[in-house]
Amino acid sequence: MWSLGGAGGCLGPQVDDTEPRPGRVRPPGTQLAALSETDPVAAAQIAELDGVDGVVPALSGFAEGRSIQYWDFGPAPHFATPLYYLSNPDTGQFLDHPPIFDMVPGDPRYSPFWTVFAVPANPSYRGEVLPSVAAIEEAQRLGLVGAAENTGNYVNCPVVADGVTLDPGDGRTPLSPRTGFYRGSTVSHFDMNTLLGLAGQPLADYGTDVPVGDIFRIRRAGGEPMSEPVRGVDITGDGDVLDTNDIISSRSSSHLLRRVSVAVGGANLQLIDDTRDDAVSTLMSGDQLFSRSDDGLEPNTDVVVAFDITAELVNHPFRVRQGAIR
Repeated sequence: MWSLGGAGGCLGPQVDDTEPRPGRVRPPGTQLAALSETDPVAAAQIAELDGVDGVVPALSGFAEGRSIQYWDFGPAPHFATPLYYLSNPDTGQFLDHPPIFDMVPGDPRYSPFWTVFAVPANPSYRGEVLPSVAAIEEAQRLGLVGAAENTGNYVNCPVVADGVTLDPGDGRTPLSPRTGFYRGSTVSHFDMNTLLGLAGQPLADYGTDVPVGDIFRIRRAGGEPMSEPVRGVDITGDGDVLDTNDIISSRSSSHLLRRVSVAVGGANLQLIDDTRDDAVSTLMSGDQLFSRSDDGLEPNTDVVVAFDITAELVNHPFRVRQGAIR
């Protein structure tokens, strides 16, 4: 077996014997079939377990005192999985070649967060199509590419079922996903870093874990969450059920967030149901609710009546309103 790593790293799965032989490396310009055509069972697994359906809506919320929009891709693990990009060894820029996945939703080690591995193209590379990890390994044997190099950064690229689109907000047309390669077929994914104009972020804890922030789900003491999608009620009266008073407090701009339920109270408290405006609330920042210490979250008792830190981690990419989305 041929290891993807060399001096740059030894991570990554070995040869995938499920991909049909021969010719794992395909000629330039080869058009590949979708996974739904080559492996309907795996495609159905993605559709069931990708955490989204139809159009992924743009939800409203707050972060650091600003109005934001975020997208809910459902539960996610704390780790990142290798994702491979062909690169120019001289400039470090990625080539115009789809990224190469070896995990999809339902696989035990799947994560929407990916450690970026750059696979440098050698001078002998002439645009061949490498549609799988096995193809990368074959291309290494043929001298077309070098050893995969761990960049130390991760990106947020959830794999989704074909046909899923993403609402960019602001009344614009939903965006179609990008194409990636998975074991000799194509799969769909959203490159949220590119859509949001973000560079890859460094991994935490010796390069193995994705940093975790918090999303505070606000409710009045004794009341329901101040979240239209949770309650199915148009709280702000604007004709949709996409508005929340959720507050994201994210270190390192991480999209991986821990859910925290927060009951609030106090004089002159105006949430989005009072302001009737999804961009205006008394509470718009995590610092208004908690300070952080070595023992965890320390509540501001003038505002926080009770809170519950859950074990649920979710993938919620977010942006300040009017920020980049492409």
